Order: sequence, then structure tokens, then C-alpha cells
Amino acid sequence: MKTKIITYLLCLAMLPMFGQAPDITWQQCIGTPTENAYFNHMVKIEGGYLIAYRVSEGDTMISNFHGKSDAWLVKTDSVGNILWERCYGGTEGDFFRKIIPTSNNQYFLFGISESYDGDVLNTGPHGYWVVKIDSLGNILWENSYGNDRCSAKDADLTPDGGLVMLGRTSIASGDVSTYYGLNDLWLCKIDSTGNLEWEKTLGNQGNENAIIIKVTQQNTILLTGGFTDTGGMIPFEEHGWYDVWVVELDLNGNILHQFSYGGSHDNLGRDIIRTEDGFVIAALTNSNDGDVTGYHGVPGDDQPYDCWIIKTDFEGNIQWQKCLGGSETEYPFYLTQTQDGGY
Repeated sequence: MKTKIITYLLCLAMLPMFGQAPDITWQQCIGTPTENAYFNHMVKIEGGYLIAYRVSEGDTMISNFHGKSDAWLVKTDSVGNILWERCYGGTEGDFFRKIIPTSNNQYFLFGISESYDGDVLNTGPHGYWVVKIDSLGNILWENSYGNDRCSAKDADLTPDGGLVMLGRTSIASGDVSTYYGLNDLWLCKIDSTGNLEWEKTLGNQGNENAIIIKVTQQNTILLTGGFTDTGGMIPFEEHGWYDVWVVELDLNGNILHQFSYGGSHDNLGRDIIRTEDGFVIAALTNSNDGDVTGYHGVPGDDQPYDCWIIKTDFEGNIQWQKCLGGSETEYPFYLTQTQDGGY
């Protein structure tokens, strides 16, 4: 039988040298004997790691499988040995997009559930599924938010121990009070025990998308993505089919700033960080006009993407921008700042 290796955990020695690959301190393979597990997210925790998969069938090493597909959580020690594992879900499709540690050795598990049984006790509209567990994987509580036309994208911990969540919606129902058209962004905030505190729709009559949301050290909420069309609550003229869209809100969901960038073709924000003097955005583009210079191909909606880095001040003014890539598609997953002030 063909074996599929699902995850490599690599601990690399931090050596003060350049120009050569660091030594591998240890490595471990974690997965199943069959091709039924798909990696979603991993976080480093005290003494080890927590890893989230989506599994589509039961297996001898998978505990408590419910049916169709489950969220499978694995906890390991610091060298990758499994300490415990458990499935979460019901008889339909369930998975976790993100594991979010809290300050008291508990964890938010953020994802999507289509089930109404098993571990999924909420019988209301399903959209964003949140499970809170203790350090041994025991469920403290779980709940769903939004509606059946919501798709969960990302979440982050708030200073009060709650959670702010991001995704998309295509209807106003359930917890979603406002809908502008096609696909909107839907944000909501819960407290540490799962109570919904506020919700907000961002969008217009076009198509909006975003995959990342962050709570900054300045206690603001930051997201980037893209939008098409005009109107709604987006006060910009569009450059092209998709424009990069940046929104900063306070912890009550009030918009502080929003900016847009792009050229005449596709432009989409993928990640963003707040620096001491502004913002840095990692995006993709196949434009070479408007705000974009240096694209490596022939611009066009059906052309390969470059990775597009944009540095702005706090007012959204571009300080510099740069396209990174070649003749094929390159696009960023994550953006971080290095110790020497680079990215």
C-alpha cells in the first residue's frame, strides 16, 4: 500500500553562520498509513507542538472518528513523540483552520463544521466553528457563528482573552445583520466563554476576499485582502479586477483606516504587518501600472503573478513598492520582520 507522509517537524539548530544550511537537530514523521489526512495548522507550545489535520476516514491510530471528515488534533513533545491525539466533529465535514493558544494553557480551535451531532451541539446556523479545549484536549465549550453561507478564514486572540474572527458571507441571516452583495467579508468578536460581542460586514456589491486577520500590539485589528466593484462601505475607485484592500479597526469593530492599492489587473493582499512607522503588505499582482511597477511578465488578467511588497506610512501613502518574481507565478504566504529591520 502506498504510504503518504503527512507532516515533517524539523527542529533546526540556530547556528551563528551564513551561507550553509543549518544542521537538523531532529525530525519526525506524523501521519497515517493511508492517504486520508491533510495538514491544516501547527503551533509550537510549551514542551511540544499542537498539529491540526483533516481526516476523511478512521484509522487504527486515530481516536474517536465520527464520520465523513473530522478535525484531528495531535499533541507531541518537544521532539515530535505523540502525547495524545483526538478527533473532533460529527457525521458530516469538520476541520480546524487554526490553533490559537491562550494565556492559561487552553486553546481556541477555529474552523468549519457541517455537522449537527457528535461534538457539535449547536443546532443554529453554522459558519465559523470554535472549540475551546484544555491542555489535554478536553472540550470546555464549542459554538458556531454566522450562517450556513459563511466560510471561515482566520482568527486571532484579543487582549481580553476572546477571539476576533474573519471570513466571507453571501447572505444576511443568523448572526450576520448586513449584506452588501455577492461575497462580503464578515468579522465578529467573542469573549473567552464564547459569547458574541459584536459583528460587522465589510464589502460592496462586488466580490471581497481576505485570508488573514491580526490583532496588533497597539490593540487594533488589521486585515488585508481584495475587492472588486465600488459602493457599499468601500470609498475607493477600483484600479482593476481586484484591488489590494487594507482595513484597520479598533477592538470594538469601528473602522480606523482603510486603503486600496493596485493596477489594472489582479491585485490581492495576502499578509500585512504593522511597523513602527506604517504598514508592510505582501500581495500578489499581474499588473504593471497604477501603483505597480516592476512586474516581471506581460501584464494581464490571465498572466502569472508576482509577489508584490508595499511599504506605506500610517496614512496609507506608499513609501516604496517592489515586485519579486520571474516568468512564472510567485505569491507570498506570510510576512514577518527580521531582526535587522528587513522583511
